[in-house]
Amino acid sequence: MWSSGSGGRVSLDEIKEKIASHTKDNGSIFVGCDSQIRKEHCTFCTVVCLIGADDQKGGYYFFKREKESRNQSTNFCKKS
Repeated sequence: MWSSGSGGRVSLDEIKEKIASHTKDNGSIFVGCDSQIRKEHCTFCTVVCLIGADDQKGGYYFFKREKESRNQSTNFCKKS
């Protein structure tokens, strides 16, 4: 489950609907991700940001955090 910037829970299907409506109104979409290693876990965060649609003030964003053990995500959790 995803979260909205206002703190509500949102499904991926709801986000897809919002993106479809947003792009019809000439809005821009940005997607970002990051990870952080903590002890035996690696936390991944993905963000979708919707800005710049016609007559839009401000923007919308949605995020999802996922935690995996370092054993499951060793390729991503190696420090350089």
